[in-house]
Amino acid sequence: MAWSVWTQRNQVRLDQPNCMLSEIAQPPPIDLYKINYDGATYDSENKSGIGVVIRDSHGSAIASLSQQLPRLCQATEIEILVATRALEYATKIGITDAVLEGDSLLVVQAISAATQSLSPLGFLIDDATSFNSFFNELHYSRTKVAYNLAWHARNLSNYVVWIEFVPPPSLFFFSG
Repeated sequence: MAWSVWTQRNQVRLDQPNCMLSEIAQPPPIDLYKINYDGATYDSENKSGIGVVIRDSHGSAIASLSQQLPRLCQATEIEILVATRALEYATKIGITDAVLEGDSLLVVQAISAATQSLSPLGFLIDDATSFNSFFNELHYSRTKVAYNLAWHARNLSNYVVWIEFVPPPSLFFFSG
């Protein structure tokens, strides 16, 4: 959180694109985790990157994921792919009650609608919504927390996962 605030401060100081403090992060309600995700594309390098941060109800980061992908998709497609990856990652570490947050209003609305989409991106949206059944409670919101992790992925050779929280062994089935 502090890193995001500091980055935004520097972007304002350097007159670069930035977001309002209220868009950076708010702790999730009690008994819910917040899953923030974002994707980035690097056209000149023909790469994409994804970033996921999972925080507890105190706002503390408990897990994160940063991964580089080949540049096979457009920005909206990357956003849907990273939302799917974020939900998959959360289920693999045992999260069952959460708020999913991304910065694309279009993607947040499409995934939260949970209806079959006939749009060209419908199959990607269906992949993301297929994880809904793994959650007891899942809400949707829009913000920009994982932006820096997605851009960090530009320099990775594979992917980076960090987990502070380790659920009981019966819930832990992370592989790959």
